[in-house]
Amino acid sequence: SVSSPQAHQADTSVVGTGENISDLPSTTGHSALSVEPTSIKAALASADSDHWHLAILDELSAMEANDVYEVVLRRDVPKDIKLLRSRMVFKKKLDDQGNIIKYKARWVAKGYSQIKGVNYTETFAPTATVTAIRAMLAMAISRKMYIQQMDVTTAFLNAPLDHDVYVQPPEIPGKYPPNSVLKLKRGLYGLKQSPRLWNHTLDQWMRKDGFLPTATDACIYSKVTKGHYRVWVAVYVDDLLIFTDVQEDMSSFKKAIA
Repeated sequence: SVSSPQAHQADTSVVGTGENISDLPSTTGHSALSVEPTSIKAALASADSDHWHLAILDELSAMEANDVYEVVLRRDVPKDIKLLRSRMVFKKKLDDQGNIIKYKARWVAKGYSQIKGVNYTETFAPTATVTAIRAMLAMAISRKMYIQQMDVTTAFLNAPLDHDVYVQPPEIPGKYPPNSVLKLKRGLYGLKQSPRLWNHTLDQWMRKDGFLPTATDACIYSKVTKGHYRVWVAVYVDDLLIFTDVQEDMSSFKKAIA
């Protein structure tokens, strides 16, 4: 966030995942961090099992809403395909006073076992440099621009996958048929190529919407709107920093990208 007469803050999320904000207990101190479960079994057996269960369901709902995978029988997986393992990562998000504000669950693939040329090829994805972001902030303040930040949660799930990848399903009783695996259709956190695929997907959308990257930084985009007003967007993985001359352009961009 930026403090200036016309710099405005926003807490905008495109898609929620693994978060249950209502009816959270207040827990102070660092002890809350030490009791985060390391497995689904431990999470469902803990004192916070109701919160973790809701977080898991929210994460899987996001997967289904984004059409991330399809369920296939293990016998239908090609014999030369390496099955990747997966896990659920649990995190208690705290405020600056140490109070729990969110229970978060994220399903991730164990991408360290991927083989280049088999289930991934390229991995590089650019991000905006700190120098560029500082320059953008200085420019925005001098122009008295509106400034907002967007966090695209589950960003990687928006990117189509470029290889056949099969993953072991989360160990949730009754959720998946026996002897089944999941064939991924979109990028998943933990896969080596997911950041690159997400960047490519976002870049295509930005260009389609009339934005062009600068010559010196592939993750700084600009666009001239009606009235010859300017919109700038800095991209850092799944965080977007948006600068507009008028509020109408800010609202239009957020609506379009959502």
